[in-house]
Amino acid sequence: MNGTEYKEACSNPDALPKGILLRTLAALKKVGASEAKIIEGIITGSPIPFPEKYAGNEQNSLYKVHCTEEEAEAITDILFDLEASSVPTDGIGTTETYQYVELVNIWSELTEYVSESV
Repeated sequence: MNGTEYKEACSNPDALPKGILLRTLAALKKVGASEAKIIEGIITGSPIPFPEKYAGNEQNSLYKVHCTEEEAEAITDILFDLEASSVPTDGIGTTETYQYVELVNIWSELTEYVSESV
């Protein structure tokens, strides 16, 4: 794969970094969500191949997310509930809240992308 092909493969919302997938997995496992198996399947698969002269490492790996709109929406809903429950009674978001906000935004974008791809 050359640099142009890699850039194209990674430019869509369904190409997610390993770190985001691991954080999503941890959040889903926190609540015992069966959707964790979707993320586990993605992570145990192969990442998008790096270009020939790429100097990065495994932590920079991106994975193509293959899921249905319903699965992506379910993951988004779980993350949104976790975000909401992480806000203390004073209403001021915590570091944990902002981490969930990031995940909700990523999975919301992915859900929209999957729905438009059908």
